[in-house]
Amino acid sequence: MNKIFVYGTLKSTRIQKELFGKELKMYKAVLEDYSVYEAQDGYYFIKEKVGSNIVGYVIELDDKSLEICDAFEWCPIVYQRKSISVKVQNKEVPTDVYIRVADINDYKEVLDFKTFSKFDEEFVINTEIKKFKEIEHPEFYR
Repeated sequence: MNKIFVYGTLKSTRIQKELFGKELKMYKAVLEDYSVYEAQDGYYFIKEKVGSNIVGYVIELDDKSLEICDAFEWCPIVYQRKSISVKVQNKEVPTDVYIRVADINDYKEVLDFKTFSKFDEEFVINTEIKKFKEIEHPEFYR
């Protein structure tokens, strides 16, 4: 099984069902010494910041689901997967996380990051995932 630390859209079980056709196994995790930022283009990303923590989840994906996940995250064009360790119940767990590829010059730290998106689940499902499934990557859903 492949493991990815998620802190945003992919932690929603409803979005997981739409994207992967099932809920993924997931468990709460903490990524230490990182913070969430919003780029000028509206996309969230994370980068190192000593003393900050991101609470999210580790999701487990089979190989097909990982392919879908990489495509949904525009990996390796916008994001790339990076090996990292997170804490799960105070134990270090190796996993991957999506890191923004380009250096971002115009961004702001999101100090009260509680939600996965500026958009609600309905928008993500009915707009972004619909476009992903029907136009960008229908090959995953045949």
